[in-house]
Amino acid sequence: MPPKFPYPAITRALLLGLLCLPRPAAADCLDYGDHLHWAGRALVGGAIVDVAADAQHAYVAVTDVGLKVLDLTDPAFPSYVATLARSGGGWRLVEDWPRVYLLSTAGIPRLDVIDVTVPDEPVLAGSRTLDAGARDLAVAGHRAYVVRAAGGAGELMVVDATNPASMTVVARRPLPVGVSAVAVGAGRLVAVGGSPAATVMDLANPDAPLPTGYWNDVLSPVAVDLAGDLAVVAGPGGMAALDLAAGGDPVARGRLADPAGWTGVACDGAGGAWLTRPDGDPADGEARRVVLTDPEAPLLAGSLSTGTVAVVAADGWAWLARDDVGLDAVAAGAGGMPVSASWPSPVAGAVPVAIAARGTNVAVVHDLTVGGNPRGLLHALDLSDPALPRDRGGLEFAGAPTDVAVADGLAGVISYHARTNRGSVSLADLAGDGPPQMLGAVTVYGEPTRLVLSPPWLYCGVRGTGAGIGHHLLVIDVADPAAPQLRLVWSMSYATTAMALEGDLLRLSGLDGVLPYLQALDVSQPDDIFSQSFIPMSRAYTDLRVRGDLIYGLEAGGTLDLIDLSGDFLWFRDVLALPSSPAALVVRGAQVLLAAGDLMVADATDPDAMRARGSVRLSGAVDVAAGAAYLVALDAAGVTSLPLPCDAVVPIDPPDEPPPADGPTPAALRLLGVAPNPFNPFTTVRFALPRPTAAAVEVFALDGRRVRTLLRADLPAGEHTADWDGRDDAGRPQPSGAYVVRIAADGRSDARKIQLVR
Repeated sequence: MPPKFPYPAITRALLLGLLCLPRPAAADCLDYGDHLHWAGRALVGGAIVDVAADAQHAYVAVTDVGLKVLDLTDPAFPSYVATLARSGGGWRLVEDWPRVYLLSTAGIPRLDVIDVTVPDEPVLAGSRTLDAGARDLAVAGHRAYVVRAAGGAGELMVVDATNPASMTVVARRPLPVGVSAVAVGAGRLVAVGGSPAATVMDLANPDAPLPTGYWNDVLSPVAVDLAGDLAVVAGPGGMAALDLAAGGDPVARGRLADPAGWTGVACDGAGGAWLTRPDGDPADGEARRVVLTDPEAPLLAGSLSTGTVAVVAADGWAWLARDDVGLDAVAAGAGGMPVSASWPSPVAGAVPVAIAARGTNVAVVHDLTVGGNPRGLLHALDLSDPALPRDRGGLEFAGAPTDVAVADGLAGVISYHARTNRGSVSLADLAGDGPPQMLGAVTVYGEPTRLVLSPPWLYCGVRGTGAGIGHHLLVIDVADPAAPQLRLVWSMSYATTAMALEGDLLRLSGLDGVLPYLQALDVSQPDDIFSQSFIPMSRAYTDLRVRGDLIYGLEAGGTLDLIDLSGDFLWFRDVLALPSSPAALVVRGAQVLLAAGDLMVADATDPDAMRARGSVRLSGAVDVAAGAAYLVALDAAGVTSLPLPCDAVVPIDPPDEPPPADGPTPAALRLLGVAPNPFNPFTTVRFALPRPTAAAVEVFALDGRRVRTLLRADLPAGEHTADWDGRDDAGRPQPSGAYVVRIAADGRSDARKIQLVR
């Protein structure tokens, strides 16, 4: 099986010269729904060992519980239906509606037949003890085929379950020692394990299986499933597709070698097969879909960083049983893995930390700490051609890096040295075509955790480390990057875990011991900030984004929260569970892009019902950023650039240079005036935009309460106006007094005080 991404080959090619690489076919955008789509999870309760499913229900075997039934009417939200308690363990499960066959392989093996004609009322129809050493189970008609390995021999047992209350063993056939799995379909049976590696039997007479062929291979399969005349086998050496059409010995048509190996396989009836391995595997857990439309050339369609102990697939869906986590619903798209450009870690042993992008500039930081000597590496990439990243070079600096930000041709980097209990906020020049150049730095007492760079200001959260050093926020003037000036130290009761700046509001998430908080600071005067709100929360966030009245928050336990700010109080619009712990996010229009082991896309078009749309496999993504027309993700292997989702059309980052426009345009966002002022009852706000962008014009009371949204739209560059009639959003006349009108666009804002006189 090819590697997940050809990083070793790319690494060698880059070392020999980046131009030696063939240029991949660049795509304008990427439909993540064409790839794997993690749709939702059911929390089952207990350790899951196997799963089976039909079109509407999933049947889950749970250690020390027995059988649980889930309703799959909405695959994104599987719901619990019923439980049938059974003792035993090591379950194997097969659904053959209206029955479920449950094989206990622990202790004295037992075969249960369960009637699920009414799924929410499963009934035990019959049970029979079996010989020791039962391993796996397959069902065709009313025959159960059980493979066992005991006493130095392997065996196939055929159990007649026509009458579940009095099941009988009607046939036994020898199998290789070490047999581990069995599958049936299209009048044949395939058992794998031992030597030969696969045994094929004809089931023309279901009570008298007849061996017709054998296959041996170093693949050493431990799992098998059938799709028509194709048997898909998987094991420590990878996967192989065996052609059974001709009868006799199977013929291997295609294979994917993988030294990490696989423990499970399931064909999905849509030309594909799912390969799985559990968490704790030497290669870590993973679920991978392979397209077998052409068995000679298996095609990797996508994968998820999610360990799976069992899988069942049908109708384009896969149901992944994840031990004590739950049952995951995953849909399969038709596309193969997208073409992407990759740039490997520049130094062996470098640990990826963070990535930032603006326009075509990308800054990456790695931790180079060796032997307790903390060092960081800041590297610059030029993605003028996202399909061919250009390495501009890097520089080393003291301290272990924790975060990086990019704006206006600058990179801001924070780092920490535990021995001295000091950190640093450093500024580097990314202008030009060469490597970044260090400009200036500010020493920090404590551990810097997060930063936001919005020249001429930089905001940095610092974790207190005892000895009189508490948690605080630093406001640094970077108007002269070669000589940054500390302008304000704002003391806080919590350590900052995430920061987001929107206009004049800096939002911080943090922890005070175990108590999480969300705070909003007004930074319209950065050297004289004040708190606008301070709210206890149910959890702290590892990353934050604010778009209009919505906060997107990532929680390390595995959720994406969408919080509404439009009222007087925060309220949760939706909470989306994720398949693995998330690290970072980007919001692009209504699409949320997540570094969560893989690169995931969630659709928040309906804020009350977010849905996961798709996923592209990475090697443990730790950060993600969006440039002018692409995404860059940082993982253990380096940087991967990918097209944006096709419907993510709202920019979050302005290009480094404004696009040309007809006629003169302002050099910066400006509120040109409000007239008349004082006014009664109407006034007109005039403002100018330097480039086409999304803009908002809002009126606030002096206590920070939003009174009226005058305008929120995508506007061209140039001058614009918005009128206020002295009323709030509900149409109620407002009292005489002072108000603030603010224009916000491109992450910048301008505001002016106005006076309403009744």
